[in-house]
Amino acid sequence: MFFLNVGVMLLVASALTAVLFGKRNKSVYVVVLSGLVLGAVLRSLSPLIARVLDPSSFMVLQDNLFASFTPVNPQLIWLCAVPLCANCNSSTQGCCLDKRNREPVPLTLAERVAS
Repeated sequence: MFFLNVGVMLLVASALTAVLFGKRNKSVYVVVLSGLVLGAVLRSLSPLIARVLDPSSFMVLQDNLFASFTPVNPQLIWLCAVPLCANCNSSTQGCCLDKRNREPVPLTLAERVAS
């Protein structure tokens, strides 16, 4: 099911890109306007579905659609730490998990420019 969802998202993204950045329409205004229109349409679908479905079914649907970070698999955290450290080691700051790096890593662009 996951790969089906990824395939559908890739097809929709490719179709949207082809329509918005076709040979004739290369304007940023068209992209912004279409983003506003699609955002308004998709935002209005939630109240419509809430009115059509009964409240218990809508709550089940809403629980499944929104991200939840409580059931995190601890084994996946260590799996994600490997690419994170590889990325940190390639930067000039060093690894954020490195004990030898005593200086705090700047979190914002303003702190990075100031240092």
